[in-house]
Amino acid sequence: MQRAHIREQLRVILAKGEGSCFDDDYITLEGQNLFTRPAVQASLKYIPALCASDACNPELLKSLAYTANDEVFHTHTVAALVQAAWMQTRLATAGEVFVSLLMLPLLCHASFTLRHEQPHFAVPPSLWIILWFHAKKSFEELMQHLAVCRCHRERFNLLEFDNIADIAYITAGWAAIVRQALDPTKLEKPWMSIFCAMAWLRALYSLRGETWMGPRLLPILSALKDTLAFFLVTWTCILAAAHAYNNLQMREEPTPVYAAFMQVFRLGIFGDFDLYEFEGLDVIYKRNGEEWEPVDPDPGPNYVEAHTLFYITGVGITILLMNLLVGVLSNNFEVYEDQSAVLFLRARAKLMLELQARPWTYMLQWLSCRLLRNEESENEKSEPSGVAIILLLLCFGPLVPLFLYSESKFLGKVLLSGITKRRCCGSVLLLLCSPMLFILSACLALILMFFRLVFQMQLSGIFYMVAVSFGCCGAQGDKSPEDCHIWLVVRAEPPMEALRSLRSEMKSSHGKLRTRLEELQSEQKKLTELVKELVQSKGRLLE
Repeated sequence: MQRAHIREQLRVILAKGEGSCFDDDYITLEGQNLFTRPAVQASLKYIPALCASDACNPELLKSLAYTANDEVFHTHTVAALVQAAWMQTRLATAGEVFVSLLMLPLLCHASFTLRHEQPHFAVPPSLWIILWFHAKKSFEELMQHLAVCRCHRERFNLLEFDNIADIAYITAGWAAIVRQALDPTKLEKPWMSIFCAMAWLRALYSLRGETWMGPRLLPILSALKDTLAFFLVTWTCILAAAHAYNNLQMREEPTPVYAAFMQVFRLGIFGDFDLYEFEGLDVIYKRNGEEWEPVDPDPGPNYVEAHTLFYITGVGITILLMNLLVGVLSNNFEVYEDQSAVLFLRARAKLMLELQARPWTYMLQWLSCRLLRNEESENEKSEPSGVAIILLLLCFGPLVPLFLYSESKFLGKVLLSGITKRRCCGSVLLLLCSPMLFILSACLALILMFFRLVFQMQLSGIFYMVAVSFGCCGAQGDKSPEDCHIWLVVRAEPPMEALRSLRSEMKSSHGKLRTRLEELQSEQKKLTELVKELVQSKGRLLE
């Protein structure tokens, strides 16, 4: 392909076709992009001997998630495999992000209601929804850990950052919800505060697999984790100074230990101090006419010891360690920013591996197999009846114009396959749920039109994403992942986002070449000296 409408460096297409026998109808980049993109120069590549379903193999994802060789992530093949697996699990990952973001307005509504309206007899409805979502999250994490412990014992580590964060979030959530439900007349403290704060952080961390957030978020987290040793040194120095301050017995309120820690922490970390307060003295107020004026107190019995500890802590922690911390964090962030592509692909592989262990994934796979991968012969298949089409209009009528606008037929195939004459039970179920489905369809149509008009999102790209997630590939979604291959559309020039990494890589390569050149120069000098010695020895032999 001479020109393609892509923004990123690499775009994966799941379509049928081998070698030179490729149908151009399957390459519809304008219909697969979520956003409108300018045309750029690109080339088309093909991964032989692999189908689209191979990218979702748990063993492959596990090997990519826990590999010690980071160089494999710099190849187009590995990046294409991860992106192909991400396309096929897009609904699951999007649902995970949606639930995490939905918790935020629910928690805000519950906090506002419990603080201002003060219901004296009932729990707010938002808290019941939060309870349901949290129970779902707890069940998913339990099943995920059981599946990982049963199938991948060598890979299970309870002390990983993700596992510790999940356990802390679930524990704080249950403590907050149960205590709040027992006393709905007031806002529960402090567990509700902890749970709300962790929900915001979890919503941010759930975006680590998104292209617009993951490569920028993961280097920050990696830099913080890599600075744990320096944080340990800093906290050791703070505790040492707090212990020394406590032994001087200068402040006793609210408690001697906390008073010592608070004074040293304020001075060492924030640079906030008051010498008289640090010495354990309070400001004296004297009356001057009708006003009270503060007067500095006289030096106390611990004047020398307090000022000595103040200078040692201020110079050693506030000036030296804090400035070193800024430098260490900047250096670590620069290092991990160069590895953002590796961190992003590894995080996606881990996230998809975790989602595959959840029960809803198996249910979605069973549903897609039942609706889209029917192995019956042609004479045993039944065509949709007029009743089925009427039911579709009653349930999903608001979405029909969007299907026609985007020229997408695969979603219609998904819906029609579930209500044929041989699946009359599905027709009865749709008839009972038709009012609720019509309302949901109308809301979904409004949301899609909002994104189409405001964010310039292409509806065909959304439908393509849904079709691939349900196990349909190709232009019309009539091919299963076993029938589709992985095609790569690679840009001839890197995008603007990759220029920073390229500069860093060129800088690193330049440093390596310079070091190698210095080594060659030193070896050349040694060879020159050796030649001189040989010439001198030859002259002596001739003499």
